[in-house]
Amino acid sequence: GASRHTIKMGNVVKPSPAVSQCSIGYGRAAGVASESTGGCKIAVDASYIWGGPALQPGLQLQEVGIASVALIPLTILCIVICYQLAKKRTMKAAPRQTELAVGVMALVLILAGHLVLPYSSSTPLGHYATTFGSGAATMAAFKMMDIIRDSVPAGCTESFRGYLAYMFCPAEPAFDATTKRLAKVTASAALTQLVHFVYTILVMGLLLDFGYDSGYQPFEGSFFNHAYVGLLIFNMVEHGFSLGALITMLMGYQPTPIMDIPAPAFKARSIREFWGKRYNLAISRMLRRPWMDTLFRQEYEEGLTKEQKAARQQRIRILGPFSVFLASGVIHELMHPVCLKRAYPGEATIFFMLQFALCVVETKVLKLMGGAVVPTHEG
Repeated sequence: GASRHTIKMGNVVKPSPAVSQCSIGYGRAAGVASESTGGCKIAVDASYIWGGPALQPGLQLQEVGIASVALIPLTILCIVICYQLAKKRTMKAAPRQTELAVGVMALVLILAGHLVLPYSSSTPLGHYATTFGSGAATMAAFKMMDIIRDSVPAGCTESFRGYLAYMFCPAEPAFDATTKRLAKVTASAALTQLVHFVYTILVMGLLLDFGYDSGYQPFEGSFFNHAYVGLLIFNMVEHGFSLGALITMLMGYQPTPIMDIPAPAFKARSIREFWGKRYNLAISRMLRRPWMDTLFRQEYEEGLTKEQKAARQQRIRILGPFSVFLASGVIHELMHPVCLKRAYPGEATIFFMLQFALCVVETKVLKLMGGAVVPTHEG
């Protein structure tokens, strides 16, 4: 009959129901013989869930299919750019050829460096390189959509230097509301960001060391496991964007904060406020500018009657957020096969569509109850 296979992490051994004649070892004990009555023996490192040969700081990327997955958004982007240029649109929303050329160059250079990085390197430098490369390529792709949709923030095209900084900064530079120009970094802000970067390194090291030695079972689904993975992923995001923010500051500009620290989930008063004003601020703004804000332009309402304008505004209030959540889902669909060993097609899109549905329900309920709807659109 089939034996009981053993799942081992660290010094903890837990027998599971008999499903096959295999012995599976996780963690430092991987490769050490464990109880089995025959069949096969499979040794898998504890970092299998992250995809790397060893648990190290930084996002672990996969070798299999990495080039094709990374080139998909670049190919789509080139097709869209060629289509826009071929149309030779005369309205002011048409992208300028010089800006597009610089944008394409930035994206190609970042992606070219990203594709030749040592993905399977077990050194911390290799993991930092892949983390930074994937993040920078994502930011460059977002900025290209800003150019195509003519939604580049006011001020960054005032000078060629400012435009280059906007395109090549690994984080989104902040903009001074008074001068309408890129905000210059201050010494106090740079010191604060450096302290935060060191803090993320220490927390990441503690979390990884704890999970590596404590016999943490990644697939049990307990509250502790969910809390641990949540802390790990949240700190990983903070760590990667903190590195990008430091590089942006070295270029002389103040980056946009990625989170409303320290507790975006607890400070938000609604689901719409959480996604629109608290969580992942840089990406949220980059999604809204080309996919939502452009729908509110006045030139799209020229020649419409008052009733038609009102009807259009009503449609925009639904289509705008819908397009943002859909774009976010598609982007995560491209990211997950790169960053995770187990990625299920469609789950990211379904998740963000559910978030959109919750936002719609929340808005309707608040209106029925006579409550104020928390705005998320920065007009």
